[in-house]
Amino acid sequence: MTIPIRKRGYTLIEMVAVLILVSALIPIIGSLLRRSLSAYSQTLDRAFQVQACDRWTERLRQDIHQAVVANISEDQLSMTLTMSAQENVRYFQDGAATARQRHVEGRALAIERSPWPAPLRFKKTESPVCSLIDVAIESGVDIQARLGIEIDAPVEEVEFKR
Repeated sequence: MTIPIRKRGYTLIEMVAVLILVSALIPIIGSLLRRSLSAYSQTLDRAFQVQACDRWTERLRQDIHQAVVANISEDQLSMTLTMSAQENVRYFQDGAATARQRHVEGRALAIERSPWPAPLRFKKTESPVCSLIDVAIESGVDIQARLGIEIDAPVEEVEFKR
């Protein structure tokens, strides 16, 4: 009596066909994943840059509002804010960006650089009623952002109203 033999498994041709299909699908799936991960990474980078710019803008706004006196340089690239007799904050051009440095009791503290790739420009617009300090982030011809703060006394050394 003969026992029937059942064939189990795959043939060599079936295995080769599956390997060819898988090897064709792997680069396609890899490129799709790479593109989506790259887009996600760029979005995160932009979000962190926006947050850093928001923090800098808020810090600048707080410094200007807390200042007693503001001096803007002739070239409009630096501004010194006097907070009290012992403390002042200076914004100035450092390389291609703007930096912020606090001075407390005559000692200069660490320099913080702005996240903007272009320097800040500080401008005064004066009228009989008040002065306005425009802080402009300039990149070429376009002004990307503006922060206007109203202050008293249209003079060279501007005193802030509290």
